[in-house]
Amino acid sequence: MKKYATSIIVLVIIIVFSLVSCEKNENSISQETKNQAISSDESKTTSDIDTQESILDTEETESLEINEGGDKETSSSSKEPIIGNRTGEKLKVNNFLIEKLDDGTAIIDKYDTYSSECEEIPEELEGYEISAIGENAFQYKEFDDLIIPSTVKIIYDEAFYFAEINDSISLPKGIIIEDKAFYSASLPKTVELPDDSTIGKGAFSYCNDCKTLIIKNNVSIDDEAFYFANDIETLQIGSGVVINEKGFYSCSSLENILEYEGAEKSNETIIEDQAFAYCDDLKSVIIPDSVSTIGKEAFYYTSISDQLSFPDSITIGKKAFFSCDCGADITIPKNAIVEKEAFAYITSVKTLLIEDGAEIGDQAFYYASDLSAITIMNDVIIDSKAFFSCDELVTLEVGKGTSIGKESFAYCSNLSNIKLDDSVSKKDDSFSWSGADY
Repeated sequence: MKKYATSIIVLVIIIVFSLVSCEKNENSISQETKNQAISSDESKTTSDIDTQESILDTEETESLEINEGGDKETSSSSKEPIIGNRTGEKLKVNNFLIEKLDDGTAIIDKYDTYSSECEEIPEELEGYEISAIGENAFQYKEFDDLIIPSTVKIIYDEAFYFAEINDSISLPKGIIIEDKAFYSASLPKTVELPDDSTIGKGAFSYCNDCKTLIIKNNVSIDDEAFYFANDIETLQIGSGVVINEKGFYSCSSLENILEYEGAEKSNETIIEDQAFAYCDDLKSVIIPDSVSTIGKEAFYYTSISDQLSFPDSITIGKKAFFSCDCGADITIPKNAIVEKEAFAYITSVKTLLIEDGAEIGDQAFYYASDLSAITIMNDVIIDSKAFFSCDELVTLEVGKGTSIGKESFAYCSNLSNIKLDDSVSKKDDSFSWSGADY
């Protein structure tokens, strides 16, 4: 009996222990489940945040929309779209294939005929104002007179690709002409780009027959816009014009660069890098008064036979006239900045005048091998090696308050006739190994 009672006690202890362990396990499982739930909620929250950020990124990316058919719109956050969106509803009116836009206007998609000759482009068709000319719409077509209606806001890529325009072309103010729109087109003798227009990359590259190009005021010329436009002889530039990189690169017949007679004096004009590089038949280059900056290598390896002039306070960029063959005398105007190597290796120039307050950068006229006489006015800064190894330089006159840098006239072996104002400052080696006793 005693043995049986002992067994019952042991069994009760085992049962109680098992119940306690089970409760602990349940608590542990419950806590683990709770932790997993919390972790899941946090993960979900993070995922939601990531998703929202992704949506925002997508919305920002899609703010620059591209309509069906390749028509581009500007971001609505920056400015209003140029034209409306395509609706997919197309019409053929005479030979014009058009598509309606959701702003109530239409775009000409194609001049649909086997004939190369085109009729006049109308302002409206079937009651729809024509606001755009689509890609390739008139490629390989021929016009006697091309008159773009004032209703047209944009001409898309390659719209007049290899077209032939015989007598005249008229473009509305503020027109946007996109990339390669007139690529390799035959143009009239004179072309005017109207005020406030935008000319896309390569828009007139390889164009033919145009002899005189007039760029009016506030025109933007994109990269390579007139690249290898080899028949242009005279270019007139207005104010507020930006000629971007290689804008007129290697225009081999270009002779004269002049200021447009109707230029507004208040707006700044900029000539960017290599804008006129390799234009090797220039005769007269008169940089307009509105030009503030000539970019790097802008006239790199050009030839200028008769005249080269600059407005006051201009900045002439690095290597802007590098290795230019310039038969004209040069005047660096008041307060101009001439950057490093701007005229390095220039040839044919005999006489140089540097006016008050100009700054001549390092190696600016380095190895200007034909330069024989230099007159430097007052308060001019001449940086190091500015006229290094100008072998033919004989005469130098320097005015008041001018500073001459390290080796500025070193190795000018024929320099013998020098007149320096007493206030001129120079380095010990400014004239090292030159013909001068300084």
